[in-house]
Amino acid sequence: MLKQNAERTGGKLALHSESGKGTTVRAGFGFENIDRPALGDMAGVFLLSAIGHGNIEFIYNHVTGKVSFTIRSSELKDLFGDVPLSTAEVRQALRELIINNPEMMEASK
Repeated sequence: MLKQNAERTGGKLALHSESGKGTTVRAGFGFENIDRPALGDMAGVFLLSAIGHGNIEFIYNHVTGKVSFTIRSSELKDLFGDVPLSTAEVRQALRELIINNPEMMEASK
């Protein structure tokens, strides 16, 4: 479904996997295409993936014409230390950054 949605907007899906290294999934969507579905809760999806699979590195790369930023699950774990990523305050802070203030992520680089 991810591939179908991406291609429907003029975008594409790429999958690359190397044994012992990991798998990368990249989905690009045509931003102004009328068929582009709403992004939904990307912060929630990212955190649920990172929380549910703590031994896997998840990387969320957000790119638009105005801003781009990357969030790595390992960096979040280092940043919050002993505070679990499942904590409501952590989830809410990340959700607000991704949804409401992506320019803050760019400024922090």
